[in-house]
Amino acid sequence: MATLEKLSAHCRVEVDTSITSAAKAHGVPIPDNPTNEDSVGILAVKFLSRLATILGATLPDFIRLVRGQTTDDPRPNKDLYELRKPLSPELAEVWSRWNEVARDDVVPEWLPERPQRQRQRPRNHGSIDEHLDQVRRHIRKGQHDGRYLVVQASLADQWPEVFISPIGVVEKAGTDPPDIRIINDYSYPEGASVNDYTDRSHFPEISYNPPADIARRIATPRSKHPLERILLMLGDVAGAFRHVYVHADHARMFTFIIDDMLVVDLACGFGCGPIRLCPFLCPYRFLATAPSGVMITHVLNWTSDRGALWRISRFAGRWRLS
Repeated sequence: MATLEKLSAHCRVEVDTSITSAAKAHGVPIPDNPTNEDSVGILAVKFLSRLATILGATLPDFIRLVRGQTTDDPRPNKDLYELRKPLSPELAEVWSRWNEVARDDVVPEWLPERPQRQRQRPRNHGSIDEHLDQVRRHIRKGQHDGRYLVVQASLADQWPEVFISPIGVVEKAGTDPPDIRIINDYSYPEGASVNDYTDRSHFPEISYNPPADIARRIATPRSKHPLERILLMLGDVAGAFRHVYVHADHARMFTFIIDDMLVVDLACGFGCGPIRLCPFLCPYRFLATAPSGVMITHVLNWTSDRGALWRISRFAGRWRLS
């Protein structure tokens, strides 16, 4: 883990150096590190907006710049690495998909009728009006984590191909202090939304009967393997998706506008409508961290949170889940 953290820090320095070099070469002043962590980093917004304008960069090229994607290292997320081919043939497909995502990003499939430019740009849902401060903190966190590219809304003129989807909020239950979840409404406007233009013909079958499915997944391996440990991984769906990035050429489809800012969601979105793009995310964390020789089987049961049930052999008791 210490080695991975050092590699991650090194990659982040290289990305910052690349952006700094581009700014210096074109006379764009580099702002100091922001100190206000509770609101959107306006200095960063102005800096990136000016840099994009002076460079005259396309949106895909600018995304690659801020991600640090180069010919030598095209990975969009520097914390993801390709894995060695597993011994078990059951993991071959997951392994192949993982390496494709780590190396090349996620490439959505679109219907041929998708227009090159959006015909109308919808307004955000009124549910955000009473939660603007929390929405801004959410965007600030996305800036810090590298999930969001946030620039001035005027850049939509330089990048007219962007698709704007409305956002709304729902309150999270049982949180203290009260918290919200931002929802990217990819199902609106009806007939001309991101979901409407998505080719769903290759979507895997996903079960939406979580209580019965999860209970069955617990009972079946228990009856077949009464002496083995049964582990259930639970987590927030959005928390899994943010680690996997959309290909720079397709990120234009996942944007929203707020406070005169254009926000490009660089990670796989989880919004209103069908589960999109990455239904195979659950196995990754286990595949990457499981000790050699552990047999893992996986399923694709989804609820409002994700639940994937795994069977591992008895000696995996030494495997600590992080």
